Amino acid sequence: YDVDNSTIDIMQYAKFYCLLDVKVLKEGMNQFEHDIAQVFTEYDMLFYGIHNYLSISSLGYSLAKTYGCFDECFELSGKPQHFISRAVNGGRTMTAENKKQLVTDSKIQDFDAVSLYPSAMYLMPGIPKGKPKVLTTELINEIYENPNTNSLTDYFIEINIIDIACKSDRDYKFGLLWKQNEKGSKLYGNEPVSKRVISKTELLDLLEFYECKYKITRGYYFDEGYNTLIKEFIKKLFDLRASYKKAGNPLEKTVKLLLNSIYGKSILKPIDCETKCIHENRLEKFIYRHYNYIKSMEQSENSSNVYIKYIKSINRHFNFPQFGVNVLAYSKHLMNTVMCTAEQANIDIYYQDTDSIHIKEEDLPLLADRFNEKYNRELIGSNLGQFHSDFDSIASSDQIKEAASQGIKYQVWSKKLIALGKKSYLDILEDNLGNIGYHARMKGVPNQCLFITADELGITLEELYMNLYNGKNANIDIKEISDKIA
Repeated sequence: YDVDNSTIDIMQYAKFYCLLDVKVLKEGMNQFEHDIAQVFTEYDMLFYGIHNYLSISSLGYSLAKTYGCFDECFELSGKPQHFISRAVNGGRTMTAENKKQLVTDSKIQDFDAVSLYPSAMYLMPGIPKGKPKVLTTELINEIYENPNTNSLTDYFIEINIIDIACKSDRDYKFGLLWKQNEKGSKLYGNEPVSKRVISKTELLDLLEFYECKYKITRGYYFDEGYNTLIKEFIKKLFDLRASYKKAGNPLEKTVKLLLNSIYGKSILKPIDCETKCIHENRLEKFIYRHYNYIKSMEQSENSSNVYIKYIKSINRHFNFPQFGVNVLAYSKHLMNTVMCTAEQANIDIYYQDTDSIHIKEEDLPLLADRFNEKYNRELIGSNLGQFHSDFDSIASSDQIKEAASQGIKYQVWSKKLIALGKKSYLDILEDNLGNIGYHARMKGVPNQCLFITADELGITLEELYMNLYNGKNANIDIKEISDKIA
């Protein structure tokens, strides 16, 4: 800064800022490496350093592999890998019946699964051992007779669902079957589908909650049992995180990150295209060797390098789709057991976002009782496979401590829900200490932009969402608002 001229040397400032930025990133990486090393130490495992991994998913995957979770299990490539990967299906996110929702007459809770994906890995039978084999007509007939047959450890099938009816007094508002609309979004409902690849877990879910007429066209199966170490591994990590959390150790967030990223690498899609930089002197030789695979070539002016985009063979891509698909399927199974039990008891659910549902607080005791009767498990709690209410606190820590000293248990709920669609909803929160707050979501739009837009329109955030609910448009210029904030 030049005091005499009241000017700033922007290049010096940028250099100073970048150096500090890199320093902070370096110290953060070193701290993260130290935290991860502690986790490995807990299991008496050798840790080669954070720089040997490209992502947290590869790190978690490596930790599980070192523990023995994949022993006697085979990574797949080619047709079996491609076929089973067709069963990859992420979490369900939707409003009831895919319609806008407005609820104002009751307290609403965000009923959240405790660590949904770690819960799925802990509660599922394990990871199928051995190599996949092609289903024969005899085995397909055996599945028709007994879908949960003991002779098959696991299977993945292409299925045509010919006719389907809900095992309920009413159609499910959150169906288990999906179709893509013209925009490519998944819309869940109760309609038949064809040529859908599903896992054994998904078929058992369909048969539990629907009267279903279906035809299996082909598939793969495993019959060598399960490697069950993933269950033990997840439980140890979960308990480790709980102990860190109880002690107020921030390392619990590192363990949480690991828990949620173990299965991701197992369902990575193959990279079917690659770009290579070749010096023009070696270009002719490269073309002779790879002419059948080259998609395009580009060379900039005054450059001796040529950038070649070419097809990469996917038969060398290996992963564990039988693991990742089952984690996703079992996570949906956990949600289905809760949600379909509610639907069968005519308990309304208004919104689902993968691992949580919006439900009236007054309906939770009945849902917990019905769930316990059906599955002989406690629904509400803080253990793997359980659910709990999970709205963020809107009171200060001092307020909560003061209430606790007076024997008052802090509670927060939504007194109004405005759900517009996937990832777009607003909860007006209220607590038992008299505070009011917002829990706002709109995919692709930061909350700050929502508040600034409402302020510029001279309305509240609640009125902004109500306008959208009533079909009015609102222009939210994220770039313009971000520039103002900056």
